[in-house]
Amino acid sequence: MGDSILSQAEIDALLNGDSEVKDEPTASVSGESDIRPYDPNTQRRVVRERLQALEIINERFARHFRMGLFNLLRRSPDITVGAIRIQPYHEFARNLPVPTNLNLIHLKPLRGTGLVVFSPSLVFI
Repeated sequence: MGDSILSQAEIDALLNGDSEVKDEPTASVSGESDIRPYDPNTQRRVVRERLQALEIINERFARHFRMGLFNLLRRSPDITVGAIRIQPYHEFARNLPVPTNLNLIHLKPLRGTGLVVFSPSLVFI
């Protein structure tokens, strides 16, 4: 395996790769004209109750991940659920150490793409 690391220009090209694609709003069905998409980037203060569903998903993921690791390793891993933070992607990416393992995933039947990040301390053991 090579020890090559992407240059800053290559990283910028990857991060800005989808900037040319504009999200076109779909034609609104009657009665749905007052529905606005939720943009977490514009809302810095989020009411705790609005994140309850994300907390449930986070706890369920940690529980299933713990069981999966136990079945794989036959040891009881120490998995803790962290606090949910909503922040813009550019702030998140700026605070990542170099090199970091970034993985884009598609979870069928869900729409969209997810991002799984592994820290260098886990990847380069």
